[in-house]
Amino acid sequence: MIQNIGYALFTLVGIAVLMSLLSYLYFASQKRAAEQEREESYQQIDFSPEEIKEDLDYFQDLMKRVHPDQMPTHPLGDITAKLQAWRKSINQSLTRLAFYREFAPIVSLLNDDHVVVHLPEPELTNRYRSGGEFFPFRVQFINNRLYVVQNLSGETATRASMEILSINGVPAEELRTILIGYFSGTSNAQKLFYLQDHFHEALFLVYGFSEHFELTLHDSATHKTSKLNVSGQALPKPTVEKFHYQVIETDTILFTYNAFADENGSFAPFLKGLFSTAQEQNIQHLILDIRRNQGGNSAYGDDIFRYLMDKPFIQADRSEFTISKERKASFIRFVPGFMRWIPLQYLHPFLRGFWFGKEGDRLIKTFEPVMPEENLLRFSGDVTLLVGPGTMSSATLFSATMKEYSIGTLIGEETGGYATQYGEIIDVYLPNTGLRLWMPTSVIHGNGTRAIVPDHSVTQTASDLVDQQDTVLAFARNLIHPEQ
Repeated sequence: MIQNIGYALFTLVGIAVLMSLLSYLYFASQKRAAEQEREESYQQIDFSPEEIKEDLDYFQDLMKRVHPDQMPTHPLGDITAKLQAWRKSINQSLTRLAFYREFAPIVSLLNDDHVVVHLPEPELTNRYRSGGEFFPFRVQFINNRLYVVQNLSGETATRASMEILSINGVPAEELRTILIGYFSGTSNAQKLFYLQDHFHEALFLVYGFSEHFELTLHDSATHKTSKLNVSGQALPKPTVEKFHYQVIETDTILFTYNAFADENGSFAPFLKGLFSTAQEQNIQHLILDIRRNQGGNSAYGDDIFRYLMDKPFIQADRSEFTISKERKASFIRFVPGFMRWIPLQYLHPFLRGFWFGKEGDRLIKTFEPVMPEENLLRFSGDVTLLVGPGTMSSATLFSATMKEYSIGTLIGEETGGYATQYGEIIDVYLPNTGLRLWMPTSVIHGNGTRAIVPDHSVTQTASDLVDQQDTVLAFARNLIHPEQ
């Protein structure tokens, strides 16, 4: 009897191991096949009118089925008529780039920072890999005027803080007005923030400017306007370090947090190291900079709050999902490949509602307040949060929670994202052109409804560019140490 039970258990374990291995291999091969198929599709440059129309139909169907119902506090721009009018006019093949140039500005009119048409990956990837040239300056828009922030070219006449009046004969005002339309956001300030981060790429993709640049510059120091010819430069693909910290005064630590993400599992030990340093060095002031943070998983915000609060808190009380096959597929991707043979979606109390619900129905997930446990590294000093138009999604939820519970002082500009927002995005690709999209699948109800207004409104100034000074950070440091 016992021997039979042993054999049965051994057989069951063997079957489970075999199923797990087969599941892992199957889904790993599926992922590789999808990536290879996408890579092969990127070799196609021209697309027939039928293929273009299929992509437009796919997008409109996705918006209708997947995007949640509009919030009264965040109505979307109506782009249906524009998409249909353009669809009717398509009578010849288009390149992916030509399609993007027409499509992205229409989507931008939604004014939803979670519906995003990403810059065309094939064209940009090929450009970077081949060492192709780009506009050799980092720039910043201040009061809608375009300034040099960093000179990456070989010439030395151009300095930070010089105003760019035109590029290749196109006035800077026209460049701003046209290029801002290729970026998504709730406001022009948010769209402008993303434009300046990708300015060199936008110039290449939209205008084709890459190898030679004739600039008209104004130097406020000498009050002179001059023309300059510079060559494009091969640049590395932009990357942003997700999180880091440094002690900037004997009693002040700066924590820069650029994404609520943690691919390699290093965020928890990073936080422990940060607050251990704060305790060991008797740090009294924490400056948390999330001005470039486009969000991610708000659970990482909870992790930070556990070091800042000893009382219950909540970043969002509920999320209202729209049921769709795409949202289901996105949930399943979080399950490790070796476990997908187990029907977890029918066992999990929340996912079960998705799989038994009808397409298009809403499913509400409620959240309970987080109860912080005892934390010997809990920070007892004062906290300053730097925010701006680049602060969105989970970063806005975090900002709203900081303000709701009076955890710290907010400095900078109004956040780009809203406290109650369209969120829980999925990554999708248009079936023919392969353009990558973000699409929200829920309404997340945070601590408030609109953008977060800081306690101290501070913007970057052109004069501070001369000394490469961060106006907002300098204000925060001066607020902490007014005597310095």
